[in-house]
Amino acid sequence: MQFDIITIFPELFDTFKTTSVIKHAINKQVITINIHNLRDYTDEKHNKVDDTSYGGGVGMILMAQPIINAVKSIQLPNKKCHVILLSPSTNFFNQEKAKKFEQNFDQIILICGRYEGVDERVKQTVVDETISIGEYVLTGGELASMVIVDTTSRMVKGFFEKDNVLENESYINGKYIEYPQYTKPEIVEEISVPKVLISGNHQEILKWKETNKIKYTN
Repeated sequence: MQFDIITIFPELFDTFKTTSVIKHAINKQVITINIHNLRDYTDEKHNKVDDTSYGGGVGMILMAQPIINAVKSIQLPNKKCHVILLSPSTNFFNQEKAKKFEQNFDQIILICGRYEGVDERVKQTVVDETISIGEYVLTGGELASMVIVDTTSRMVKGFFEKDNVLENESYINGKYIEYPQYTKPEIVEEISVPKVLISGNHQEILKWKETNKIKYTN
């Protein structure tokens, strides 16, 4: 699966791409992550990509044409592509969306909003969906794009060494959070691991895990 991220701060992704399981997935060619500097797609002098807002207002607005140029240049021919604008929205990202992205698209293009927003004509011309990761405001869409790439990548076959890793994960099978987890030592601060988990009775352990999943409601 290919992710293409459009940003004015490409350096923010240096560590993200070269650390932990994302790095391994890239090396295994399970996923591809391309970072595109928006300033490379502007025709304005001095690589300008933002300007003041018509009608007045505080802060600058990302210009439409550089973003439209970038999307049209990046979009793969004959591939199922989905273009996402990261911006405040009532359309929130969740596990269900991540699964949909993995199942239905070959390429995800993520446009990272900045400053006071993005020219509305971007939404009207090249954007398929505007997404927010929560009811709060970030300084830009870069962190949100990382969340979407990370969550969606984990759904791609081959991302993990074992294919059954996701079977009992939180939010995967219904709206449940995974059961409590414990490791050695058996007693910490006078709190013991539940006896059933060290009983060796696999049937009872499975029953305990099922019973102790937490129902998630939003």
